[in-house]
Amino acid sequence: MKHPVWHKEVRLQHPTNGSEVFGILPEMLVHRGPRFPAGPVYLKYGAHRGPNRGFGFEHLWKAHFHHIGDHDVALLAVREHVAECLAGPVTVFYQMEPRLETVRFRVGNVILEHISRPESHYSVVSGGYCRDGKGIQIGRVSPQRTKKAP
Repeated sequence: MKHPVWHKEVRLQHPTNGSEVFGILPEMLVHRGPRFPAGPVYLKYGAHRGPNRGFGFEHLWKAHFHHIGDHDVALLAVREHVAECLAGPVTVFYQMEPRLETVRFRVGNVILEHISRPESHYSVVSGGYCRDGKGIQIGRVSPQRTKKAP
């Protein structure tokens, strides 16, 4: 079986609906701080550069799911974890610009970074099983119903 060639910017598919979108954040404002525009959340293949350095699937796998040795098993586990964390309702915390943390209590957390170019979206940076948010709470997001990919 031939495996695809992975590139750090490749958007991974949601494990249950096949879409590249793992969630949609509404516009949020930080009191006396930045404005975060509405946008979709993507989980990219990413890269791991060491502790607290990296983003996406590869970083989550190497830093937080390292107990899973097989790439394909880890790929599914990380996609399922991110999807479950963003399934809502989730509480959103402002950490530092351009990062937000979403927490689904009793499930875990996902750290997001706003990317403005080429189109505005949020990219999963990291995450894990932390159930307490860090930073200033700026919102709550209800579950999104994303359509299945064609």
